[in-house]
Amino acid sequence: MKPLHSVARLKFFLCFLVWVLSPLQVFAHHTVLQGRDCFNRWGSDTALWVCGHQQISSDNNAHLAARIQALVVRLPDAVVVVDPGATYRQGRALARDLVRVFPAQRYWIVNSRAQADHVMGSDGLRKGLLRRGIPANRIGVLSGAVTQGLMSQRCPDCLQRLRRELGMRDMRGTEILIPLAASFTTPLEGDSSSGLVFSLTRELAFSEDLLVRHASGQWRWLGVLVDDRIPDLQHGSARDRLKFLKAVEADTQARWLFGSFGEVQQTQLAAQIQYFELLLNAASATLEGGADSIAALAALRKVQAWPLPLSDSEKRTHELNLQRLVRQAEEALF
Repeated sequence: MKPLHSVARLKFFLCFLVWVLSPLQVFAHHTVLQGRDCFNRWGSDTALWVCGHQQISSDNNAHLAARIQALVVRLPDAVVVVDPGATYRQGRALARDLVRVFPAQRYWIVNSRAQADHVMGSDGLRKGLLRRGIPANRIGVLSGAVTQGLMSQRCPDCLQRLRRELGMRDMRGTEILIPLAASFTTPLEGDSSSGLVFSLTRELAFSEDLLVRHASGQWRWLGVLVDDRIPDLQHGSARDRLKFLKAVEADTQARWLFGSFGEVQQTQLAAQIQYFELLLNAASATLEGGADSIAALAALRKVQAWPLPLSDSEKRTHELNLQRLVRQAEEALF
């Protein structure tokens, strides 16, 4: 009978935890896995680290730090890590896996955009590498100049927000690490073969997004600009975003496409192209027909631009996309 009583006590304890903790606390729990299987590989020198797990939304569809997968690229004499995640714990766990699976004498930590779930793990990663014997002068932390400036302005507020949403336990030790501004016009030290090509973009989504491709054309890393979910226009231009997506689709050299959320399939890319094409065409036709912005927005809401059902958070993203798209279409027309 003792095993049955133990099971009953365990069930009672778990139910008590769910009752005591708020829904946000229950769903925001942060766990970190480790091991060689934490790296999804493309070729011998490129991987995504997939073992940082945390989520902020109870419906699993809001802004999820869990989905950010750090890009890891082995260069001839260095290792580059793009977007190590949102917390100190995540950065430290990534450091342990890196040193074991991708050992190097120099590491570059690159922040692609000024968004907390991409960059707040940088300090933990740096400290984790220091703890494993990598000298401070062999660890560089870089971003574009706009990203650096926005991080200086916004990271204190972002840190407070994450502490509220994830809780102090999961955010323990997380500190702000402001990167050095870089133009990325020359190869990084340790990349004697010029294996990586970085580009800083504006007007596609965020104030500044950094993209990466392999110099030989084997792969392209697209950050957040292509996803398996409805696209988020954020602060970008819908026409510029569509032009970018079509250029990616036309790139026949790249064997693989991947980004902040994992590998990008051609079907995902095609769905995002269709989304912007349908909405841009509908907005232009409606406004050219004499409709005002309110009527144009109402017309766009009727367009079935995304092939899949939308979650509540995706519906909010879609509505914001429509508002921005109508405003941009008006500006282009008048």
